[in-house]
Amino acid sequence: MDAQKFLATTVFIIFYSILIAKGEKLIVSTLIQDPYLFNKAKSGNAPVYEGYIKDLLERLSKDVGFTYDFIFPDDGEYGRQNPNGTWTGMIDDIVSERAHMIAGSLTVTSKRADVVEFSYPFQITNVVMVLRRPDQARLPVIDRIKRIWSPFESSVWLLTIAAFFVTSSAIYVISYFNPYDWRRLARDGEATIRERESFTCMNSFWFALSALTLQGYIRSPRSLGARVVVTAWWMFVIVFVSCYISKLTGLLQIPPNEEEIEGYLKFQGLRDVINRNIKFMVIRGGAVDDLLRYNTQQEYIQRLGAELKSGGSGEYVANLEEGIKKLENYPSGKKAYITESLMVKYQTQRYGCQFYFVNEKTVKRQYSLGFPINSTYTNLMGRYILQYHEEGYLDYLEKKWFTGSCNQYVFEGTDEKYKIQEFYPLDTASFSGVLIVVAAGILIGVLVTIVECIIFKWAESGDPMHREHEPQKESNPDGMQTTSSLLGQQNDRTDTQV
Repeated sequence: MDAQKFLATTVFIIFYSILIAKGEKLIVSTLIQDPYLFNKAKSGNAPVYEGYIKDLLERLSKDVGFTYDFIFPDDGEYGRQNPNGTWTGMIDDIVSERAHMIAGSLTVTSKRADVVEFSYPFQITNVVMVLRRPDQARLPVIDRIKRIWSPFESSVWLLTIAAFFVTSSAIYVISYFNPYDWRRLARDGEATIRERESFTCMNSFWFALSALTLQGYIRSPRSLGARVVVTAWWMFVIVFVSCYISKLTGLLQIPPNEEEIEGYLKFQGLRDVINRNIKFMVIRGGAVDDLLRYNTQQEYIQRLGAELKSGGSGEYVANLEEGIKKLENYPSGKKAYITESLMVKYQTQRYGCQFYFVNEKTVKRQYSLGFPINSTYTNLMGRYILQYHEEGYLDYLEKKWFTGSCNQYVFEGTDEKYKIQEFYPLDTASFSGVLIVVAAGILIGVLVTIVECIIFKWAESGDPMHREHEPQKESNPDGMQTTSSLLGQQNDRTDTQV
């Protein structure tokens, strides 16, 4: 066995060396189809071909050692068998010995394998159903305005307004009566008039509103009782703003709308084409055409083939571009285009991402190079294609030619992934904790203010200077000198001078 392996390896190396030295020229049959192969030159100039197949053949020609020229089948088909046993398209070019190789998005099928040898596949793909995206329903203006109030239930908004008014009133009342706050200090000459007006009725409400909108304020209360109330209000503001932002963010991140999701979920595979009785298209003479006509195992595929043969809901198109253009003019969910995914992956990105496709995971297809029966190139190029898979070169080519700006074009077909996220506005029960904190803060602030008033009265009752000046202060509680008192003081100074 070792001698046989050695002999086979030696023969392969010798034959491979002869091929490299010879530099044989191969005729390659293919089709113009973006992005596999397309002519970049302007009309009238010599053709300049680019694409996936062009890059693959360039790499193979360097490694194997050959040159090549392209030819194109007159009928523009991949290859299907006629009733008389003859073939069309690229398959006929091989059978008729007009070409040495087929290179393109040619799917391997059993009937084609009877007359053509296929190399190791360079791409594996699914059969997919292409459809137009559901039209996005635009919300009315009133509903869009209401969304900013949706994070909270109505009861939470009402309780928030009530908490605002009660807290603002409590801050004003405590600042007015507390002897250690700005109003009393200004009366005793220890604060300015502006400081005295920091917590009037209007400014108390403005202070609470500024805190609610996360804006700063010049002064905060000075007394302990008012500070307790303000601290509780700040805790309420932190919870309120945090809950509102998080709920609003979750509400705005629910894409797409319910009507669009429902449109996607209507179609999760080829079975839905029959169940929903929608029209469909396939390429004449393609691998999908053979699948629908000759499948004997899956009932829904047989029914699709019967519709195609009878000319009912199925119809043929000449190529991929024709099918995409016809689909573009149909409403969403009314017509489908059945083909291989890699063929439409590039095309769906050229129409503003208005299409999406659903994978039929039970049906897979392979793209391979085709050669005549018993060709010496079949195994040779198959080895290099396998090497390109291992090196990652074929992945590089696929990213180069099939990646575009539209990345969200595949529908996975799972209800869970496309299930609409439930949104629950914040209710009173969830918000009651912080309301209790505000209520407790106001109650404690009032009690502390009462204690501060008692302490102040007790402290001043033992001050003789305070008792001496008490009547004068009572006659003018705000500590402001009137016009008559100023005139009296001026007269006293005049009499003294005289």
